[in-house]
Amino acid sequence: MGNIRCPLSFFSLHQLTDLYLCDCDLEHQPPSTVFGSLTTLNLYEIGTSEKALLRLLSSCPLLKRLTIMCDGGTIDDSGDSTIADLIKCIPGIEYLSVLFFIFLISAEDDMSNESYVKIHSFQYEDYSDFILEHLNELEILHFSDALNELDFVKLILAKSPVLKKARILMWDEIDKDENLRILNILLSSPCASPVVKISVR
Repeated sequence: MGNIRCPLSFFSLHQLTDLYLCDCDLEHQPPSTVFGSLTTLNLYEIGTSEKALLRLLSSCPLLKRLTIMCDGGTIDDSGDSTIADLIKCIPGIEYLSVLFFIFLISAEDDMSNESYVKIHSFQYEDYSDFILEHLNELEILHFSDALNELDFVKLILAKSPVLKKARILMWDEIDKDENLRILNILLSSPCASPVVKISVR
Protein backbone atom coordinates (compact mmCIF):
# COMPACT_ATOMS: atom_id res chain seq x y z
CA MET A 1 0.00 0.00 0.00
CA GLY A 2 1.34 3.42 -0.93
CA ASN A 3 1.69 6.52 1.19
CA ILE A 4 -1.49 8.34 2.18
CA ARG A 5 -1.94 11.71 0.52
CA CYS A 6 -2.61 14.36 3.15
CA PRO A 7 -5.65 16.54 2.38
CA LEU A 8 -4.81 20.16 1.60
CA SER A 9 -6.79 21.23 4.68
CA PHE A 10 -4.14 19.51 6.82
CA PHE A 11 -1.54 22.10 5.79
CA SER A 12 -3.71 24.90 7.19
CA LEU A 13 -3.57 23.57 10.78
CA HIS A 14 -1.26 26.37 11.85
CA GLN A 15 -1.87 25.95 15.60
CA LEU A 16 -0.48 22.42 15.84
CA THR A 17 2.25 22.00 18.45
CA ASP A 18 2.94 18.25 18.10
CA LEU A 19 2.72 16.30 14.86
CA TYR A 20 3.20 12.58 14.12
CA LEU A 21 3.10 11.56 10.45
CA CYS A 22 3.31 7.95 9.28
CA ASP A 23 2.91 6.56 5.74
CA CYS A 24 2.16 10.02 4.40
CA ASP A 25 2.91 11.67 1.06
CA LEU A 26 4.21 15.20 1.65
CA GLU A 27 5.10 15.99 -1.94
CA HIS A 28 2.04 18.14 -2.66
CA GLN A 29 2.24 20.53 0.31
CA PRO A 30 1.46 24.13 -0.69
CA PRO A 31 4.47 26.50 -0.90
CA SER A 32 2.75 28.79 1.62
CA THR A 33 2.57 26.12 4.34
CA VAL A 34 3.54 27.44 7.78
CA PHE A 35 3.35 25.42 10.99
CA GLY A 36 4.22 28.40 13.14
CA SER A 37 3.41 26.73 16.48
CA LEU A 38 4.91 23.29 15.88
CA THR A 39 7.56 22.25 18.41
CA THR A 40 7.63 18.44 17.93
CA LEU A 41 7.67 16.61 14.59
CA ASN A 42 7.89 12.84 14.10
CA LEU A 43 8.17 11.49 10.54
CA TYR A 44 7.83 7.76 9.93
CA GLU A 45 7.79 6.01 6.54
CA ILE A 46 6.98 9.22 4.69
CA GLY A 47 6.98 9.61 0.93
CA THR A 48 8.55 12.85 -0.21
CA SER A 49 11.43 14.49 -2.01
CA GLU A 50 14.40 16.32 -0.53
CA LYS A 51 12.92 19.62 -1.68
CA ALA A 52 9.54 18.96 -0.05
CA LEU A 53 11.15 17.78 3.19
CA LEU A 54 13.33 20.89 3.40
CA ARG A 55 10.27 23.04 2.69
CA LEU A 56 8.34 21.34 5.49
CA LEU A 57 11.14 21.81 8.02
CA SER A 58 11.61 25.43 6.97
CA SER A 59 7.92 26.03 7.70
CA CYS A 60 8.41 25.12 11.39
CA PRO A 61 10.35 28.05 12.94
CA LEU A 62 9.74 26.91 16.55
CA LEU A 63 10.65 23.25 16.05
CA LYS A 64 12.53 21.80 19.03
CA ARG A 65 12.22 18.02 18.63
CA LEU A 66 12.60 16.16 15.32
CA THR A 67 12.56 12.43 14.59
CA ILE A 68 12.99 11.09 11.05
CA MET A 69 12.57 7.33 10.67
CA CYS A 70 12.18 6.44 7.01
CA ASP A 71 13.57 2.93 6.69
CA GLY A 72 10.41 1.85 4.90
CA GLY A 73 9.50 5.13 3.28
CA THR A 74 10.80 6.82 0.16
CA ILE A 75 12.80 10.04 0.08
CA ASP A 76 13.73 11.01 -3.45
CA ASP A 77 17.28 12.30 -3.13
CA SER A 78 17.83 13.10 -6.80
CA GLY A 79 18.49 16.75 -5.96
CA ASP A 80 21.67 18.40 -4.75
CA SER A 81 20.67 18.89 -1.11
CA THR A 82 22.68 17.32 1.68
CA ILE A 83 21.59 16.05 5.07
CA ALA A 84 23.50 19.03 6.49
CA ASP A 85 21.17 21.31 4.50
CA LEU A 86 18.28 19.60 6.26
CA ILE A 87 19.74 20.48 9.65
CA LYS A 88 20.27 24.10 8.62
CA CYS A 89 16.48 24.41 8.33
CA ILE A 90 16.02 23.77 12.08
CA PRO A 91 18.41 26.10 13.95
CA GLY A 92 16.33 25.97 17.15
CA ILE A 93 16.30 22.17 17.42
CA GLU A 94 16.97 20.66 20.87
CA TYR A 95 16.49 16.93 20.16
CA LEU A 96 17.34 15.23 16.87
CA SER A 97 16.93 11.55 16.02
CA VAL A 98 17.67 10.33 12.48
CA LEU A 99 17.63 6.88 10.94
CA PHE A 100 20.30 7.01 8.24
CA PHE A 101 19.04 3.98 6.33
CA ILE A 102 16.49 5.08 3.74
CA PHE A 103 14.81 2.88 1.15
CA LEU A 104 15.03 4.44 -2.30
CA ILE A 105 12.74 2.43 -4.54
CA SER A 106 11.66 3.40 -8.03
CA ALA A 107 10.53 1.64 -11.18
CA GLU A 108 14.13 1.52 -12.39
CA ASP A 109 15.50 0.04 -9.17
CA ASP A 110 15.78 -3.66 -8.50
CA MET A 111 16.34 -3.38 -4.77
CA SER A 112 12.94 -3.76 -3.10
CA ASN A 113 14.50 -5.87 -0.36
CA GLU A 114 17.62 -3.80 0.17
CA SER A 115 18.43 -0.45 1.68
CA TYR A 116 21.32 1.94 1.44
CA VAL A 117 22.39 5.37 2.49
CA LYS A 118 22.64 8.25 0.06
CA ILE A 119 24.15 11.38 1.57
CA HIS A 120 25.53 13.84 -0.91
CA SER A 121 28.99 15.18 -0.14
CA PHE A 122 29.31 18.55 1.53
CA GLN A 123 32.13 20.93 2.38
CA TYR A 124 32.68 22.23 5.92
CA GLU A 125 33.40 25.69 4.52
CA ASP A 126 29.79 25.89 3.33
CA TYR A 127 28.67 25.74 6.98
CA SER A 128 31.08 28.18 8.57
CA ASP A 129 28.20 30.39 9.81
CA PHE A 130 26.02 27.46 10.83
CA ILE A 131 25.46 26.68 14.51
CA LEU A 132 22.97 24.61 16.51
CA GLU A 133 22.78 26.77 19.60
CA HIS A 134 20.12 24.71 21.37
CA LEU A 135 20.79 21.08 20.41
CA ASN A 136 21.38 19.02 23.55
CA GLU A 137 20.64 15.47 22.37
CA LEU A 138 21.55 13.68 19.13
CA GLU A 139 20.68 10.13 18.13
CA ILE A 140 21.80 8.45 14.90
CA LEU A 141 20.44 5.00 14.05
CA HIS A 142 21.80 2.44 11.55
CA PHE A 143 25.10 4.29 11.28
CA SER A 144 27.54 2.58 8.90
CA ASP A 145 30.20 5.22 8.21
CA ALA A 146 29.14 5.33 4.55
CA LEU A 147 29.05 8.34 2.25
CA ASN A 148 29.85 11.11 4.69
CA GLU A 149 27.86 9.87 7.69
CA LEU A 150 30.91 10.32 9.90
CA ASP A 151 31.54 13.80 8.50
CA PHE A 152 27.94 14.71 9.26
CA VAL A 153 28.23 13.66 12.92
CA LYS A 154 31.55 15.50 13.26
CA LEU A 155 29.89 18.62 11.85
CA ILE A 156 27.10 18.39 14.42
CA LEU A 157 29.60 17.93 17.25
CA ALA A 158 31.58 20.95 16.10
CA LYS A 159 28.49 23.15 15.78
CA SER A 160 26.52 22.28 18.94
CA PRO A 161 27.85 24.19 21.99
CA VAL A 162 25.28 22.84 24.50
CA LEU A 163 25.15 19.23 23.30
CA LYS A 164 24.96 16.78 26.22
CA LYS A 165 24.38 13.39 24.59
CA ALA A 166 25.37 11.94 21.21
CA ARG A 167 24.27 8.34 20.73
CA ILE A 168 25.38 6.48 17.62
CA LEU A 169 23.63 3.15 17.08
CA MET A 170 25.58 1.17 14.51
CA TRP A 171 24.24 -0.94 11.70
CA ASP A 172 23.97 -4.59 12.80
CA GLU A 173 26.68 -5.77 10.41
CA ILE A 174 29.33 -3.46 11.87
CA ASP A 175 31.67 -5.35 14.22
CA LYS A 176 32.95 -4.25 17.64
CA ASP A 177 36.37 -3.20 16.32
CA GLU A 178 34.74 -0.82 13.88
CA ASN A 179 32.51 0.52 16.65
CA LEU A 180 35.62 1.29 18.70
CA ARG A 181 37.34 2.93 15.74
CA ILE A 182 34.34 5.22 15.14
CA LEU A 183 34.13 6.09 18.84
CA ASN A 184 37.82 7.01 18.97
CA ILE A 185 37.48 9.22 15.90
CA LEU A 186 34.52 11.06 17.38
CA LEU A 187 36.19 11.43 20.80
CA SER A 188 39.20 13.05 19.13
CA SER A 189 37.10 15.31 16.89
CA PRO A 190 36.51 18.99 17.74
CA CYS A 191 33.46 19.40 20.00
CA ALA A 192 31.84 22.74 20.69
CA SER A 193 30.36 21.36 23.91
CA PRO A 194 32.75 20.60 26.80
CA VAL A 195 30.25 18.25 28.48
CA VAL A 196 28.99 16.06 25.63
CA LYS A 197 28.93 12.30 26.27
CA ILE A 198 29.43 10.27 23.10
CA SER A 199 28.39 6.64 22.91
CA VAL A 200 28.75 4.23 19.98
CA ARG A 201 27.14 0.82 20.10
